[in-house]
Amino acid sequence: MTITAVIDVGNFSTKYCYQFNQEIVSNSFSSVIHPYKELEGENNLLRLSYNNLDYYIGDEVKNFYSGKEDKMYFGNVKKGHHEAQIRLLASLYYIYKETNVKEFNLILTSPYDSMVEDKEYFIKNFHGKRTAYVNDNPFSFEVSNIVVAAEGFGSYYYSQQPNCAIVDAGSMTTNFLYLINGSISKEDSSTINGGTINLDPFEIANNVAKASPQLDYKYPIVCTGGRASEIKEALSRIGYEEITIPEVEGKETYFANSVGLLLKYSDQFEEMFSWVKRIFFTR
Repeated sequence: MTITAVIDVGNFSTKYCYQFNQEIVSNSFSSVIHPYKELEGENNLLRLSYNNLDYYIGDEVKNFYSGKEDKMYFGNVKKGHHEAQIRLLASLYYIYKETNVKEFNLILTSPYDSMVEDKEYFIKNFHGKRTAYVNDNPFSFEVSNIVVAAEGFGSYYYSQQPNCAIVDAGSMTTNFLYLINGSISKEDSSTINGGTINLDPFEIANNVAKASPQLDYKYPIVCTGGRASEIKEALSRIGYEEITIPEVEGKETYFANSVGLLLKYSDQFEEMFSWVKRIFFTR
C-alpha cells in the first residue's frame, strides 16, 4: 500500500495530512530541532539520523530545551536547507507509526519563488528506497513520486470563485498567489519576505498591497494560515472588500492548505504529477 501525504515543512510547525481507511488524518508537531548529544536519563526525545544529520525533533524537544539554553535552535529557516530533511523525515515516521505503511507519494508545499529548487532538492534526498535511524533503530521507507505545490494553493479548493488571490502568511514569508480561472499567474504571484513571527497582521497586509499593485480592491481574496482572521481584518481596514477564510471541519485554519491539496488531488495522484510538472515547471 502507498499513502499519498501532503507535508508542509514550516519554520514554526510541520503539518502533515493523508487519507487512510477512508478517513483524512491531519496532525502537526513543533519544527524545533536540536543537534544530538548524549543526555542522562532522558529517553522520550525523538532522535533522527539521516544523510549525516543527527538531531532531536518535535514537541518534546521544544519542551525539554525551553529555558535550559540561551537560544532555542530552530535550524535554518529557509526551506530546502538540510534541516528540512529532518522535519520531513519526522513526518514520514509519524505517518508510519499511525498506519504501519512505509511507501509514500509526497505532495510537498513550498514558497512560490523557490518551488523548482525545492523540488530538485527533495528528489535528490528522498526519492526511492531510503534508510534512516530513529533512536538508533533502522527505519526503511520508499518514496515513489514527489510533487511540489505552492504554499496556500490548497486553499483554492475552498474558494467559490474561479478567479481569486490567496494570501498565505507563514512564519517567515507570505505567499501571494493570483489565480485566473484556477491557474496561477506566474507574472502576478510571488513570495513576500516577512511572516507572522516578525510582522504584525497590518504590516503583512500592507506588504501584500505594495507587492501586488494589480490586485483590485474588489478582487476576491482567500486568507489562510495560523493568523488568517487577523490578516483578513487588516486587509479589510486598508480597503479590500471580498475576503474569505477556508473552513476545515474540526481543524485549525492552517490545515486548509494541506487538506485542500489532499482532497483535490489524492485520488488522481499520477494525473496531478503530470499536471503540476507541466504547469509549474515549464519555463
